[in-house]
Amino acid sequence: VWANDDDTYYYIKLDSALRPYQVYRRVISRKGRQEEDELMYEESDEMFWLGISKTKDGRFLLISSESAEASEVHFVDLKLESTQGAVVPVQCVAKRRQNVLYNVDHRHGKWWISSNVGSLPNMALFTAPAVADCEDSWKLVPSKTSGTALFDGNIQDRSLDDVECFDVGAVVTGREDGLPRLWFLRLAEGHDSVEGSKSTVKLAAVERLEFEEEAFDVGMSSNHDFYAQSVLIAYDSWRG
Repeated sequence: VWANDDDTYYYIKLDSALRPYQVYRRVISRKGRQEEDELMYEESDEMFWLGISKTKDGRFLLISSESAEASEVHFVDLKLESTQGAVVPVQCVAKRRQNVLYNVDHRHGKWWISSNVGSLPNMALFTAPAVADCEDSWKLVPSKTSGTALFDGNIQDRSLDDVECFDVGAVVTGREDGLPRLWFLRLAEGHDSVEGSKSTVKLAAVERLEFEEEAFDVGMSSNHDFYAQSVLIAYDSWRG
């Protein structure tokens, strides 16, 4: 995964059991010098595997450590790294807890988090300030009208799979009424995410994408532009 320049990238090494367990930082312009690549993070628990990604807005490198029953996400502030021109510390979004899974995306100073925290049967949708150790600041994203949580993890006929953030809002993938679904979330003007704010986001619109067919499969395709005004989706019809 490249940093925010053309000289620095991050990569993963495998252990003897082919488990991804170390994240390194390489600066290409150092080639031929004595400096070694920096070890940024190492996962010592053999039950956990590492993965790395970059938030769509380019702000953070995410280091995800996952087992079948728990997960933990660390981050590197790439904006700060490019400003300082040096290595910045690896910080943790929320420390791992037994039987707690969570995934993270970033948008305008807030983490958007899907998690089963609290022994939920399904994943719930939260936001929190984009800072380290923010587990006590997670707040459920409320629906536009009722004020209740849009995805609270308990709704039996609606489940959350993933959330993908864009400049204009977020796209949620999940299931409702037994079918794959997509929801488009747009933030209310004047109540959008603010850097460092602990306030709950306020939605201006929640739109579920509808189709004429009664049975189908739908999901997000590859969308790399954070500032895009439209998104690509993948749709499959049972009619072929």
